[in-house]
Amino acid sequence: AGGSSSGGGTTSDTIYLPVATMPQRGTIVLSQCESRLSGGAEAFGEVLEAAMGGCRMVMEVMAAAVRERGAGLWKAKEGKADVLLDDW
Repeated sequence: AGGSSSGGGTTSDTIYLPVATMPQRGTIVLSQCESRLSGGAEAFGEVLEAAMGGCRMVMEVMAAAVRERGAGLWKAKEGKADVLLDDW
């Protein structure tokens, strides 16, 4: 593992690559590489693909949470929701 330098990119094994995507379209809307990649374009492609996979995973978790919340709200609207009271 190499060290990191102040200022520009880092020269360590850790690659910092913020990515924002539209996962349903497979479109990258932001990519900012602040690390030096010793493998060139091939290494960048591998890191970018891994980052996009992470974005897809986050989208799936968020979509599941929205579906679950929406189902609960729909049940409540129809008067079929279970009310849970916590013991304080």
